[in-house]
Amino acid sequence: MKIIYTLDSKELKEALKTLVQFGEKKKTSLEEAVFDFQESGIDITFNGMTMAVSGEGKGFGRARIKGINIQALARLPFKEKTVSVWVEDSWLWVESLSVQCQWTDINPPLIELPMDSPLLDILAVGKNCDEEQILASGLAEKIKEAEETKNNLVSKAISNLKPLEITEKDFEELINSKITKRSRDLHT
Repeated sequence: MKIIYTLDSKELKEALKTLVQFGEKKKTSLEEAVFDFQESGIDITFNGMTMAVSGEGKGFGRARIKGINIQALARLPFKEKTVSVWVEDSWLWVESLSVQCQWTDINPPLIELPMDSPLLDILAVGKNCDEEQILASGLAEKIKEAEETKNNLVSKAISNLKPLEITEKDFEELINSKITKRSRDLHT
């Protein structure tokens, strides 16, 4: 699987610069640097200090590089507002520079959903979990069926309540608010 993220170049540059400066003070540039690819971006750890760089991307995992290489990455001139960072074939790429890395794949956690879950719970999972996590958990078909059931119920209700001028949009707003509330209930 190819891991690829798009990050804010200014934020990445500042994080790398801070980590290198901190490392120079400790004179421990031989330590490894760790890039944790997560849902909300990448956390970079070097010499016991972690800097978060927000962004979006595909894939979860950890790339370990030699500490000396983080200095080369910090010197990269980023010309665009965003920068691409990816891992492919044991190489960590930041724009046009690549450094060898040790990659550890971290699969997204599996979603646990009881067999007899209420329709609202299944719809909440479909709304709040990413596609990779849903597929890994084997819930894609169950969520698809729940969406179809919801759509059928909405269609029937609309036709029955047409004389009251209740629209599909009215139902969607109501259902979405119920799904959002259920999502919060499930995470507390």
